[in-house]
Amino acid sequence: KVSEEKLVNISGQLNITLEELGTVKGHLSSTQEDLNITQEELGTVRGHLNSTQEDLNSTQEELETVKDHLNSTQEELETVKDYLNSTQEELGTVRGHLNSTQEDLNSTQEELGTVKGELERTEHELQTETTQHNKTGEKLDTCSTSLTNTLTQLEDARTFHNITRWDILYTSSYFNKVLTEESFKKLSSSWGLLGKFVGANITEGVVEHFRQYHQEPVCDVFEQISFPMLSKLYETAK
Repeated sequence: KVSEEKLVNISGQLNITLEELGTVKGHLSSTQEDLNITQEELGTVRGHLNSTQEDLNSTQEELETVKDHLNSTQEELETVKDYLNSTQEELGTVRGHLNSTQEDLNSTQEELGTVKGELERTEHELQTETTQHNKTGEKLDTCSTSLTNTLTQLEDARTFHNITRWDILYTSSYFNKVLTEESFKKLSSSWGLLGKFVGANITEGVVEHFRQYHQEPVCDVFEQISFPMLSKLYETAK
């Protein structure tokens, strides 16, 4: 009886062991599948690794080419640096010449400004002299005309027997001009002024006074003579 119980226990344990073995087989099968997948992935990785190796080899070749190109570029850079240094030296020389030229230009501009100033002053003085010359010429023309008229009047005055009271109409204020009311009043007022000297001796001083202060066309309007001036002229005429 005891042996049967042990047998039952052993059979139970065996069943448990078989179940566990089944479980282990299941795990083993799963592990085998995982291993197969891993091997496949490992093959893929190896393929990628081989491709990467090829890419690396190609990259190394390209790197060698780049290095060669870089070395060539470095040599060209050194050549360019030497040329740049030479150009900078030439630029320094040119700058020196340019500074000297600029100084000469500044000096020339200053001299030109001075010459322009003198030229403007000369032009102004010339313009002033020209204006004065023109004015002098006009004055000379006026004086020449006045002198000619005076000489003409003097020649006419030398023959007193030919002078009449109407000869005043030969003057420029009346001759070949329309006798207007205004010119008539001027003529009347001039004789009115002479009326104030009734009783006085008509001397050269009296005549010259009228010639100087009341002669046409020097004055367009006859000036009024003050009483003190009339008294002085009257005393001179006696």
